[in-house]
Amino acid sequence: MLFETYGMIVPEPNTCKNYELFYQFYSLNIKQNLITNNLLKEVKSHLPIMNLEIKESINNKLQEIDTILPGIGVKRESTLREEYKISILNDDLYLKEKYFNGNYEEYINYITNIQQVILLYSSFENTISSYLKDKGITDRIFQKKLLEEVCNKVSGFQEKFNNLNDREFTINDFSTLWKYFTFIRNLYTHSSGVIDEEFIRSMENIHSDIQDTIERNFNFIERSLFPDNEKILRNNDFIESDLFIITEIELRFFRNFIIYVWETIYLLSHNLTKEITHQYSASFNLLENQFQFRHVQSPEESEVLSSMPSFYTKKISNFYISDYLCPSCISEPISLYRTLYNPNISLAEITDRKEHETLMMERVFTCPQCRSFFLSKYQEKLSDNNGTNLLNLSDDGYLLILDQFNIKGSAYMPQEDMENIQSHLSFYQLEKILIEAKKNSARLKD
Repeated sequence: MLFETYGMIVPEPNTCKNYELFYQFYSLNIKQNLITNNLLKEVKSHLPIMNLEIKESINNKLQEIDTILPGIGVKRESTLREEYKISILNDDLYLKEKYFNGNYEEYINYITNIQQVILLYSSFENTISSYLKDKGITDRIFQKKLLEEVCNKVSGFQEKFNNLNDREFTINDFSTLWKYFTFIRNLYTHSSGVIDEEFIRSMENIHSDIQDTIERNFNFIERSLFPDNEKILRNNDFIESDLFIITEIELRFFRNFIIYVWETIYLLSHNLTKEITHQYSASFNLLENQFQFRHVQSPEESEVLSSMPSFYTKKISNFYISDYLCPSCISEPISLYRTLYNPNISLAEITDRKEHETLMMERVFTCPQCRSFFLSKYQEKLSDNNGTNLLNLSDDGYLLILDQFNIKGSAYMPQEDMENIQSHLSFYQLEKILIEAKKNSARLKD
């Protein structure tokens, strides 16, 4: 519960609509948060400037409206509201300085964590309540007593939960933990995390129960791994009007706790196959090439090439930048990434389709913008224009195929492969190779 990451037991199709709904919503929410966090890492040094640009953009939009409307014979009516200062960015400087020492990254993390708590709590509460109703439990279920109802009405729940997760949770433990996260959710929902008297009083009421739950179910070694927060879940010493900033361990505890509860209920109702392998296939059509491929030529296109990362991503590291332009993205130049196969492989190894067994691959190119793949014909260059294409795939389909191409491919060219060599080597390196080639040719003649 403290050390697991984000995974959740995958439901089999059409077995439990409420569990499947929570699984889908949870997955989308976690992916969105992980993407946000990754983006923050990439741009965190630019966050202050971006904040200023947003403010300037908002002001410019109003000016644009006042410029455009008269041109179409319309005038924006002025109101008494305009006598006041209007902004969305006046107070965040105060909040950042008071609670985050001006750190933009911590401030944005706080906002995204609030959203995660509120949305996951809501999805969990709604799907569990719907599940209980579908099982014929029609009594009114109070928010703070949701897990008490689960323990009392779902046969075998407590024993199954403890067996699955190697714990000794009592009904009171489930009830106390759910109340704890309910108080946090309500604080975030109703006062954006600003601590009030009701929150302090509510936490004081469950203070001893929380401590007892943690001490009985998490041993000293587990707790000692968090020296700054040995309690794991803070439940006292709150200051009124201060901000409740959920810690990473508290957020992780919350996520895993609600996941384990739902997984337990699901496994009690369905005899799920252990470690089942789910096969996901991408939908696509393999098309004969109709494009004319060309290399980077103009200064603008060269600038695009130089601005793109050398490798597709750190994970997709077998796709390397080439100097071919995407023929499908005509609005702006985009360089293609390329991977190589040495020895050559069949496309069927990627698609698992029998009709692709005879289609051998040496080079595969991809465009990250239009989600397309371009395969050069066996023993030909891409610029010979005789290959095949997978065009405009869905995001999920594209990522599935990209991952498979990357696993079996290589970013490094065989010694005899000279196509696009200028995108891999400096002119100095190229000159050395040409000189060496001439020497070898001379030796052969001798």
